[in-house]
Amino acid sequence: MATVTGLTAARMAVIEGQSVVDGSIIGTHLILERFNASTIDAGVVVGPPGPTGPPGTEVPAGGTQGQILQKVSATDYDFIWSNFLRALTLSTKTAAYALTLGDAESMVLVDNTIATVITVPPNSVTAFPLGTRIRVANINTGAVSIAGDVGVTLRYLPEQTPTLGGRGASVELIKINTDEWILDGHGNLTTIAVPWTTFTPGIAATTAGPTFGTNDQRTGFYAIDTQKRVIGGASIRFGSTASPGRGSGNYRCSLPVSGVNYDPQGYSCIGSASVGVGTTHTAGELHMNGVTPSVINSVIALNGGLFLRHDFPAGSAIDMNVHYNFGYQTP
Repeated sequence: MATVTGLTAARMAVIEGQSVVDGSIIGTHLILERFNASTIDAGVVVGPPGPTGPPGTEVPAGGTQGQILQKVSATDYDFIWSNFLRALTLSTKTAAYALTLGDAESMVLVDNTIATVITVPPNSVTAFPLGTRIRVANINTGAVSIAGDVGVTLRYLPEQTPTLGGRGASVELIKINTDEWILDGHGNLTTIAVPWTTFTPGIAATTAGPTFGTNDQRTGFYAIDTQKRVIGGASIRFGSTASPGRGSGNYRCSLPVSGVNYDPQGYSCIGSASVGVGTTHTAGELHMNGVTPSVINSVIALNGGLFLRHDFPAGSAIDMNVHYNFGYQTP
């Protein structure tokens, strides 16, 4: 074994100066640094690149309930927590309109002062995906109705109609089958307050009422919605025996609905009516099949019923038909 001798102060200083005290990798080489600041190149110590590892899966810390991750830039994995805000695409229509694929997940605003129909086309024409949602809103004073084209079924509550309940009302159409949609938002649809109801119509004259005869036929129907609109129709056919006969004065075709509006003079023309005398009944507002009545003024509304303001020609055994339809607005 060798023996070290003669470790003088100068010799110890030399040894200390050549001692390695630090090192670093520069490029691919390991560079050692001595105590005296000189360096030693220890050679290549970095090997070739290894395979790329899997993408990072860590998400940013923080966030609150309901937030989602949002890309901040095109850089991979550059996310932040963000509130979920989805803006609807809006389109305005001022006339009747058939929905298109571009209306999916959007809102159609109907801006019209007259009645407007929004039509849902059949799947054979426009193939909306199942689950498609389309909102329709009324932003003006005209009535807005939703209608299915031929073969399309719209689903809503039986006591309702597919008509929006006025300005500001909106509904959502949801496709649930090939040609079947639901109208969601029933509170915004017009409801039939009085569903279709049958009644037995009558005629009263101001002077002497008519005699209907034997086996007369009288049928009528009406409905009232939540906006107090009364619609319906009626038909009266006098019997041919037991001396059916006319009355005199002004004839009132009565309805079982009270409080309908009329103008201050009481002569607002509503709906239409036709009266036939004889064996045939030709279409028209008021006619006598060749028998000229002495007075024909108008079809008028007053105090809840239709009036036929005329006098029938004389005769006690007549075959008479009265048909009328009506559309009232109650107060």
